[in-house]
Amino acid sequence: MPGPNNKNKYVVLVIDSPGPEVNQLVKNLAETNLEVVHIEDGQKACEFCEANRPHVIITELDLPVISGVQLFRFLKNNFITSQIPIIVTTKEPKLEDRIKSMEMGIDDYIEKPYFPEEVVVRVHSLLNETRNTEKSRWIINHGFKGDLEEMNVLDLIKTMELSRTSGIIYLTRGYMEGQIFVNNGSIIDAFIDGFEPEQALTHMLTWLKGTFWVSIQQIERTRMINENNSKILSKGTRLIQQWKDLARLLPPLNTSLKAITPAKDEQISHPEKQMLDRYYEPKTIMQGIEESKMDNLHALELVRSLLQKGLLIKGAAPHQVKDPFAQIVFDHAQKKESGESTYNQITSYFKRDQDPGGLPQPVAERNNQAGDPHNNPSPHVQKIPYRVFLSKQELKRVREFFSKK
Repeated sequence: MPGPNNKNKYVVLVIDSPGPEVNQLVKNLAETNLEVVHIEDGQKACEFCEANRPHVIITELDLPVISGVQLFRFLKNNFITSQIPIIVTTKEPKLEDRIKSMEMGIDDYIEKPYFPEEVVVRVHSLLNETRNTEKSRWIINHGFKGDLEEMNVLDLIKTMELSRTSGIIYLTRGYMEGQIFVNNGSIIDAFIDGFEPEQALTHMLTWLKGTFWVSIQQIERTRMINENNSKILSKGTRLIQQWKDLARLLPPLNTSLKAITPAKDEQISHPEKQMLDRYYEPKTIMQGIEESKMDNLHALELVRSLLQKGLLIKGAAPHQVKDPFAQIVFDHAQKKESGESTYNQITSYFKRDQDPGGLPQPVAERNNQAGDPHNNPSPHVQKIPYRVFLSKQELKRVREFFSKK
């Protein structure tokens, strides 16, 4: 965040009369890479705050020209300065003054004499809270990205339902991509190329590995999903359990398999033949399931049946498709290793290209087929130039923020 004289430092405004204690505090703050501005009276402090907006204010209650209470009232009633954290330092404050100042939103109270080191710690604590709040606000207004192993599709639906948020959940598993459209917390449509909306939604409910990107935006489209969220979540819970139970009976889903041509007299069903055809070139269990575009559970059952019949055997490792998000994750790790500050890491990933109207860049949409009875185009592949990859702790913070809205 920019300061008045140094755009790389946070600005702390100290409002108090000069003295050994205050001078030591100013020195200690400056030694922790903060830009410190020292002003003696309340009127000049008001003028400075309007022009420069410091990140934290440390002030005495008993000030010349205008009192501390008048200063607080001015700051909290001014749109520009209303969100600045304030720490009050004073000698044995009157109970009435303390109550008034706390009612006006003072963030911390420190009685004089104080240890300057303690004040410095409290300042940095407030700055950390401010950074987290700003990050959460950005996430709520723009969106966030993560890993489905940390936050699955059901978690994402619950999170958006809890806050009655509108937006699109973009999902990627292997080479497959899908979208779930949410309006005021309610699922209204879903899309995977080649699937009907309800089939697409059911298919994505069991995606336990992959990545997601949540884009917070207004949704204006026809409702294509008739089930309410409660039924969808109940169905999703059941399907996930069935998927896990079935997967336990198979080798790991990243195991490479190869098809064996069945004997002429060997009877296999048409769906089994369709699934077997996927593995004449070695590929993982999961890749074959994705290519089949069958119902996930049905496809997994077919793989199990073919393994039991000996028509699928372990094969050479298939060609590995590059993860489209691998570079983003790698860049994020590199920034951490470089020692770049947490704040700069966050802000660098929170930038997004904007069009002249200030909105995110337009995305490619699903082709509107002439024979589409709904005449309702859906986005298919969206290219988002910058994505945010959140850790498990950060994802939890997002959910907590949603629950408090």
